Formats: sequence, structure tokens, C-alpha cells
Amino acid sequence: MNIKNNKNCKITINDRGIEKYMIKPIKADEMFKKLGYEKVENEQNIIFEKGVSTRNRIIFTRFKKTVSCIFIDEDYEWNDSLDITMQELQAINKKCQELGWI
Repeated sequence: MNIKNNKNCKITINDRGIEKYMIKPIKADEMFKKLGYEKVENEQNIIFEKGVSTRNRIIFTRFKKTVSCIFIDEDYEWNDSLDITMQELQAINKKCQELGWI
């Protein structure tokens, strides 16, 4: 096993050599950022938004405990038929866990 200097790894070394290594868990916010989303928050919602002329929005509504995935086109019409990737779905699931919804 080859472990280089990596911020995502925690390594414990004792006199018997490497005892264990763990990959640091990535937060949902970091996952969304890697996918190109920008985080916008207010009192009611946590919103992850991607795009300029057309926008993908993933909205976590705090008080209702709901997630909305919305696509807004150039005319700012809302469309609930947003296609999401497996990575986006994983980030949504992780955010729900972090919020204590599931």
C-alpha cells in the first residue's frame, strides 16, 4: 500500500508500523462544491445553485424537511423535471443525513 501525504487520510503509526488509516469523510457541502454548485442560505432554506443562464437548484427547506430539485430556464420558468446525476443524489442523501432528516 502506498500512502502519500494526503490531507484526506489520517494515519496512526506505532512501533509495529501503520496501525490504521481512514479516509476523512467529505461533507455534503464539499461534494456540491466539487459538482459546481454554489451554496446560498437563508432562514428557511439551504440552496445549492449551479449555472447562470439556466440554473439547477437543489433546495433543502429546514422547517418542512423537504428537498426540491428544480431547473429554471432562461425565462425563469420553474420546471420540476430536473435530471440529477448519481453524485448529486449522493450529495442530497448526505445533506439529509447531516440535517438529521434520515
